[in-house]
Amino acid sequence: MGVSKITVTMLGPSHSGKTTFMYGMYATLSAGIEGYFLNAKDPDKDLDLMDNWDLLCDEGQLPPPTADVPISYEFVFKHGVRSLVDIDWMDFRGGATVERAGAPESLSDVVKLRERLKESDSIYLVLDGRYVGEWIKDGAPATVTRGPMKVSHLSNHISRTVEERINAGLPAPSLVVLITKIDVLAEITGMPKKDAIFRAMDNLQNLVPIAFSEGVTTLICPVQLGDFGIGDHRKVDPAKLDVRYMHKPIIFSLLYDINCRIARDSRRLEELRARGQATEGELEQLRAGFWNGFFKRSQIAERIDGLGGIRAAVEEVSQELETARTRVDQLWKELNTLRIVEDGKIRENGKSR
Repeated sequence: MGVSKITVTMLGPSHSGKTTFMYGMYATLSAGIEGYFLNAKDPDKDLDLMDNWDLLCDEGQLPPPTADVPISYEFVFKHGVRSLVDIDWMDFRGGATVERAGAPESLSDVVKLRERLKESDSIYLVLDGRYVGEWIKDGAPATVTRGPMKVSHLSNHISRTVEERINAGLPAPSLVVLITKIDVLAEITGMPKKDAIFRAMDNLQNLVPIAFSEGVTTLICPVQLGDFGIGDHRKVDPAKLDVRYMHKPIIFSLLYDINCRIARDSRRLEELRARGQATEGELEQLRAGFWNGFFKRSQIAERIDGLGGIRAAVEEVSQELETARTRVDQLWKELNTLRIVEDGKIRENGKSR
């Protein structure tokens, strides 16, 4: 199975935790977890990411907000030393997701983000745990059309992207709903954190209906950087760092990409087998014919060569499918504690329910 490339784009308002998630994800996976690793292809980008992580670990300094110019990263995701997928990642400021592209004061990153969404294989929708906690405390109501999470506006971006990609004959992007800062849920809701997380996941269709739409495959993933509590943190206590689930979204994005490739290669295998059967039929007819001569022998030889090529291609694609399905089984095990929604149906432990 070859190494493919996926484009990941994050959507979320300012201060929702997009950049912090990326730093936590990179720090977790660059060190390695469960045999998986993430490396920046540019050594200087690796140093930038890890220098900022060291500031957090040593001094409690959170990563600075993304500037007006988005930052591009090229990552490679590995299992052991084997490359699984290349990742095109770009960090946009929060305002780029909610500003008007045609406004005089708009910046170029607004247009760039909208164009990038059309190329995105996976979209991460970031929900700030502070506001998710308040939503839970209010009874997890449906039809949240206003508020700091900007869910309706961001859902429109996702809906438009899904439609445009399907119309272009491309797979719909996978969707990750990230609930950040889950360490604050207990304090805000008055519930145990685990209960608050399950309350959010059980009612998320009220908050993010697009995640449960036909044609959309979604991972719901709560994450946290540490047990920092409520507050507008510029600095945190490094002793309270407690990174949770930061590596799971990338595993899901890869899982979805492989499943798309399995679907594509399965269709190709069917086509190859159909061609093989047709060629065998032509060969049988030629051999059974009454006429003879050089032209007939030439046609028979041509069909035999063609059939050999088809059989070799069938063997190659079959092996790639077997490898891909084995990888999918391994990836499912990494996600078996989380919730995946496919065409509105919840899948847990790889099965629908």
